[in-house]
Amino acid sequence: MPLGDIAATRARFGDVVRSQTLLALDGVALRRLRPDLRRVYWDTAGRGDYAELVAESRGAAALSVISRTEKASPRAYRKAVTSIPTLPRVLVRIGVPPDPTLRYGARLLYAQWRDIGLGPQLVTEPAPALDGSFGRRFAAYPQQEALPAGLTLGEGIGSRDLLLRALGASSQSSALDRYDDDLRSSARFVPVAWVVDARLVSPRLRGWREDALGDVDYAAVRSLASSRRP
Repeated sequence: MPLGDIAATRARFGDVVRSQTLLALDGVALRRLRPDLRRVYWDTAGRGDYAELVAESRGAAALSVISRTEKASPRAYRKAVTSIPTLPRVLVRIGVPPDPTLRYGARLLYAQWRDIGLGPQLVTEPAPALDGSFGRRFAAYPQQEALPAGLTLGEGIGSRDLLLRALGASSQSSALDRYDDDLRSSARFVPVAWVVDARLVSPRLRGWREDALGDVDYAAVRSLASSRRP
């Protein structure tokens, strides 16, 4: 179901509309930029406009790869905007996948950054000499550590040492927080929004459940019509 249609579809059909925030993030990896420029991109990402694509899901905007409760800092945003005239005027080439939904979201980020005086350019992937890459990152398994593991072990983003400490800890919460703080400080990955999945599910189905990865165990699903005996 198109995410922008969730509210209207729910108003028409009621509880057959099921939506869930998944363990997945839309975000931008920044690789070739100087730290102060990365910081400004991180602090001025248009998360609010992007999250309004899923206006029916409160808290979709993301400022962390761990927590869903972080709030944006207006002070950090104002400081970043004020610093833009002191930064080098460089073109930042950001790769974007061909998926139409993601391309639309990337254009929202592009417009926000352009409006405040930054110089991004969206480039269809694959392409050479990119400064960053926008995309959707799904956790490989339903644990809080999975997104950091994918970023660091799969893409080389974030502290490997802090990640491994978190993976080996019996109580991961504080170790993952240290990893997240370090990743945020580096501004090498700009989290933008949590991914929301929306589906129409027949009221005749029983046992339909969707996990944090968006998977449904259809072996446990039963239809009231098909389960009736002759």
